[in-house]
Amino acid sequence: TEEMAMRVGRLVLLIISAFATGYTTTARAATITTGSCASSDVQTAINAAATGDTVTVPAGNCTWTSTVTIASKGITVTGAGIGSTNITDQGSGGAALAVTGASATNFVNISGFTFIKSTAQTWGMVQISGTNFTHAFRFHHNNITHDTAGRGLSIFQVYGLIDHVTFTVASGSVQSLSVFGTDNSVDAGYMAWQQPLALGTANAVYVEDSTFTRGASTISGEDAIDAYTGARLVIRHNQFTNAHHGFHGTDSGSQRSP
Repeated sequence: TEEMAMRVGRLVLLIISAFATGYTTTARAATITTGSCASSDVQTAINAAATGDTVTVPAGNCTWTSTVTIASKGITVTGAGIGSTNITDQGSGGAALAVTGASATNFVNISGFTFIKSTAQTWGMVQISGTNFTHAFRFHHNNITHDTAGRGLSIFQVYGLIDHVTFTVASGSVQSLSVFGTDNSVDAGYMAWQQPLALGTANAVYVEDSTFTRGASTISGEDAIDAYTGARLVIRHNQFTNAHHGFHGTDSGSQRSP
């Protein structure tokens, strides 16, 4: 059945994740614990980590005024858990956490954080971008809370798994999750539409077992999930409260639809 095929697709994705995060030798893999949840301590640990390593961030309440970046390395970054490692983003328009160069080789796994947005952010409080059409990330067991204009989590050009994430918006014109198939500045999604459809495989962004909640009594403002430029999504087993999803196409600009 289609459901069984999609579950097989998810299993393939998780297997890819396991190989991608564990392809280095056991002797090489290390766990690095940061001194605190401060952005400088977290960035120092990430810079010291090699592909296959795990960076653990202790409990605490920290405000990041500069972007923490994971660039072209496949590591796991783990907080102490939702409500324990709390990161407030007060940067001037930049992301709190930006992953660049994600790919099957540089597979990134992020969990155990609450990210709180207190200033407007156009492209996402957390951003994951990398190589077109590769399986590049798992983002899970996190909380994204934001009450200002902009986006919560943005995915650019890569496939992966988003699961057990709580997205919360009190009010405002806010997209909790935005997914882009290819680089809008390069081809506006045409390249993504030229790829085989591959339904029922791991070739998509899977959004599962998550909740999307808006405090308003009626659905208003931006969509909880939005997508652009040939993005491919499987959205299933989630709960939406006062929220909905809706996508962009050439009717609202030059970008191809998902």
